[in-house]
Amino acid sequence: MRVSLIAMGLLAKELGTPEYQMDLPEGACLADLYDRIDAEMADRLPLSLWNRGEKRFRGAVVLISGSKVIRNADERLFDGQEIKVFKVVVGG
Repeated sequence: MRVSLIAMGLLAKELGTPEYQMDLPEGACLADLYDRIDAEMADRLPLSLWNRGEKRFRGAVVLISGSKVIRNADERLFDGQEIKVFKVVVGG
C-alpha cells in the first residue's frame, strides 16, 4: 500500500521536498510509517525534530489525516491515505 506524507509549512522547507510517497505493507500502522521515515528520511531531519532512538517525531510535530490527529503508534493506515505533518510554531 502507498501513503502520502505531506510536510507542511516550516517542516517542508527543512526537508526540501513537501511530499513523499511511502510504500508500506498491507495492514501497516503508524509505527510502520515511523520505521520507513527513519530508514529513508532520518538523515534530513534535524535531531530537534526526529528521535532516532525511538523512531518518532519529537517536540511540537503533529500528524493529521483528514481532520483527525494521528497519535497512536498502533493506528492502522490505509492505501492512498494522505498524512500531513506540521511543525507547530508557538510564540507571541
